[in-house]
Amino acid sequence: MKNPVDSKMTSRDRRKLKLKAEIRRQAYRLFSEQGYAKTSVEEIAAASDISYSTFFRYFPNKQAIAVDLRFDALFIETLESQPRQVSLGVAILNTAKALPNLLSPQDIAEMREHYVLLMRIPELQATGFAYLNTTAKLLAETIKERVGNTDQSDLAIQSLAWSIVASWVAGFHYWIAHPDSELPGVVYEALQGAIASAELLAIRFA
Repeated sequence: MKNPVDSKMTSRDRRKLKLKAEIRRQAYRLFSEQGYAKTSVEEIAAASDISYSTFFRYFPNKQAIAVDLRFDALFIETLESQPRQVSLGVAILNTAKALPNLLSPQDIAEMREHYVLLMRIPELQATGFAYLNTTAKLLAETIKERVGNTDQSDLAIQSLAWSIVASWVAGFHYWIAHPDSELPGVVYEALQGAIASAELLAIRFA
């Protein structure tokens, strides 16, 4: 993932990211070959050439491997980095436009594999929703800071956060169903309704 802060990372940080990606790749391979339920943490660790205990330095459990939050984190980080002088809707629009430059072909291929896995395995669907709930809360905090609202429970802010999450989930579903489509463009199109809502929200808190 081409993150602008990569240049500030230490060699140790890069090694950790590389190993985490390798653990995820090996897990996906095993899930595909023998099924999610039949794949143990011990097998994933062995395939990744690490010890059982080392696995838990990178992932809290097996479910966390399949619930890949890289896209969510990247979207929120990019939104947070948008200039304060631009409106909330423009900030979301700029974030969507920035995605093609921030996602490598390997990132996108891995995200497709992860999302197909998530939709296919019932055990992961509840876990996936729980992570989306966390993402929506983080987005709500980011929106609240941009519009200067002190009421974190404001329904309009919560609704917009969930609208953004629902938009990119819809985009992911469409992308999986249409292999010829491109993820950044699909997400950009899916976010148009949320962007319009964001402009209305910004006017409300102006």
